Amino acid sequence: KRINRWDHLRSLVEKFNVTSSVCKGQARRGSILINTSALQSLRSLNNEMSIRMYESDACDKFALQLDTESEKRSLAVVLPKDCHESIDPKTVLLKNDPHEDLDNIAQELIRIMEDRLLKFTLAQKTIGGETPRTGNQWLYSGQLHGDVLENLISQFIRVIEHLQELTLAEEVDVVDQVREELNRYECDPDRKISEISNTTNTFVGNAIRKNFHEEKGDRIRFLQEMGKKFRVFGLLVLTPEEELPAKMIGRLLADHAIMSDVFLDSPCEDAPLNPGEQFWKNILRRAVTTRESMSPSALERIWDCGLADAGIHNLFVTETDLFLFDLGEPELQSLPGFLTKFLFSFFHTLGMEEDEETGWVRRFDVVGDKLALTKQTKELLPKAYDAFQVCLDRLIEEVLDGDKILRWLLLQYVTLQLLSDTAFCLQKWAIKGGGQDREHNHQRGIEKWLWRALWDIHIACDINTQESWARLGVDAPQMRARMSLLEGTASINKLRESVSLFSSSLKEISERASIRT
Repeated sequence: KRINRWDHLRSLVEKFNVTSSVCKGQARRGSILINTSALQSLRSLNNEMSIRMYESDACDKFALQLDTESEKRSLAVVLPKDCHESIDPKTVLLKNDPHEDLDNIAQELIRIMEDRLLKFTLAQKTIGGETPRTGNQWLYSGQLHGDVLENLISQFIRVIEHLQELTLAEEVDVVDQVREELNRYECDPDRKISEISNTTNTFVGNAIRKNFHEEKGDRIRFLQEMGKKFRVFGLLVLTPEEELPAKMIGRLLADHAIMSDVFLDSPCEDAPLNPGEQFWKNILRRAVTTRESMSPSALERIWDCGLADAGIHNLFVTETDLFLFDLGEPELQSLPGFLTKFLFSFFHTLGMEEDEETGWVRRFDVVGDKLALTKQTKELLPKAYDAFQVCLDRLIEEVLDGDKILRWLLLQYVTLQLLSDTAFCLQKWAIKGGGQDREHNHQRGIEKWLWRALWDIHIACDINTQESWARLGVDAPQMRARMSLLEGTASINKLRESVSLFSSSLKEISERASIRT
């Protein structure tokens, strides 16, 4: 930010250090060999790869050199002379301007990643303590509760408070600008989404362009098109392992589909899986509402420090500590928009639990022509709801000024993100060769993307049932009335279809009986 608030930023990033030991042998005198034991589990590094740190008179800033051609592969970290000091055998402190140091490091990593098509994780597991566990790993074991959950949400709220302090005064208030743009879209139905400003798009957590853009992005339209293709027999080339999940996805994405069409023991409620243009306008309208009880904090933007994907899978947590990783490019977002990835991850990450046989744990059993949650998932999902509810309650009370009506808005952000990730999974499946002839395709097991998409669909439906809304304290009677009308319409249509199908069956039976007679 280049402003005199480094003291605040230091509360987010307390140290920049490397685990190291003095290098022996023929390496340059004074160099440091970084212990790579924490990295040896990564596919890109092994026991033959070393990371070394050097001091040089010939450079005036931090530099990196990657050598993958030599017999002894190495990454050389080169520091200008007299710009650092060794705090202890394991820590090197850079003494220049901290912003410039971090910027130089980032630029060097970007250069190497672009040149070599590599991705650096910066040994992120080393920041999580001796036995690092991400939030979703605690959730998988059924232990994301008690002191761990309490520390997670307390520390996360503290991070939000620091981000608010790091936001410049002139960056906070753009709500009038967003309202004016929304009014222009409502007055001109033909106005293209591609024309929407970056200010408005980031205000709602980048939820508009990537999901509804006419030419690029438009995940929602892609989702609907894939649903149509899955419903036409023979249009896509499917392996035997892909046929069932593809059929279920197609069924769920049909007009007037209800949850019980696919999911066993699910309510006969409308599946909110085909959001149109009014969906994002309604979210944006609620995000900038002028009601008297609206939380002032919800109308303000915060600088997110690159924590655009701050879900529980991108942080290490213990009973006392919280470590965030996987930073992106910093943006300015409204607080509810920023909270989307954090809240949705409590459910979304259940579809990402690794499994050696299928890639990810499959959350469904096949029962007849429907899907039922596995026994493990039935035990785990209520715990995910419990953790989600604890965090939602505290965020509403401590960050969003006790504005309970915002529960609906936050839940719709989560719903749209789940549908967006459903489309992302289907895109990944298609990119890897799904739907095409696999004769010369080395990709195997890509049906896992279809099962993961089904999980996101299931959750998008499940968090919007009347039972879930009552559990989570969602109070939006006018929206419930609208959804009830949709449910009623869907139920009537389904009933008519059932009656029509039953009548056709009776007619066919009668005709066969006449022929036999």
